[in-house]
Amino acid sequence: MMPSHRPVTWRLATIAALGLALSACGGPASETDRAADDAFDTEFLSSCKTTSEQQGVPAAIADRICTCVSDRIGEEYSGMEKANLSEEDVLPMMSECMNEAVSK
Repeated sequence: MMPSHRPVTWRLATIAALGLALSACGGPASETDRAADDAFDTEFLSSCKTTSEQQGVPAAIADRICTCVSDRIGEEYSGMEKANLSEEDVLPMMSECMNEAVSK
């Protein structure tokens, strides 16, 4: 069963607001992206692992899947771009990472 990541959407809005606040303070875009990256990664991993484990996925497998998805998101999107991700953007990555985690 694939975990739902709807709670991430609300957190992403918070990350976007944080990014806007940082840029309004005159922080360089690279600092804003790094802050958004760090916040997204932390929140995504926490939410993904918690949701996966609540749905019966063993903790070690949930960790592999969620880390894989987080890494793939990081490869394709910058910090502020992550704030605009939808479930449709993440689900193919989740599916691929689930297949890889189960085959190991």
